[in-house]
Amino acid sequence: MKAPAGFTVTNLKLRFHPIQQGVYYIDTYTWAPGYPLSNDVYIFGTQSSGVDLEEGGAQTSEDHDLWLIPGSYTLTATYTISKGDYSRSKTATATVDLVQGFNNNIGLNENNDANIPEPTDIQDITFTVTITPWSDKSVTASFTEKIN
Repeated sequence: MKAPAGFTVTNLKLRFHPIQQGVYYIDTYTWAPGYPLSNDVYIFGTQSSGVDLEEGGAQTSEDHDLWLIPGSYTLTATYTISKGDYSRSKTATATVDLVQGFNNNIGLNENNDANIPEPTDIQDITFTVTITPWSDKSVTASFTEKIN
């Protein structure tokens, strides 16, 4: 997992529900998945605590060596993302397809770009200041005589 540039991420937890059992068809070399476990498996953090990423920082999990039934899995990330005075708790999901016959490694894209999305509810406030130079102004005084 990698935080976007300029943002810190705290209490990051990444979890999914593995499929508990399935049927393997020898004649077609395919799986018919069973049903998901009721408990989450955590890739990062635990149910009670998460990991923290510095500004733009990344975290790699330990090697879990999970034996999973091939298929589509939904990963759920919960975290708090911050920049300056902005701080919000977020939930993001991603779907990965684990293919049979391979060691499937879940990771960053080839460019090593951040995979934690930048918040869409944050905007920079921009002020425009216009400076106008002082100029001379001539004022004409009209005098009238005053009688004492």
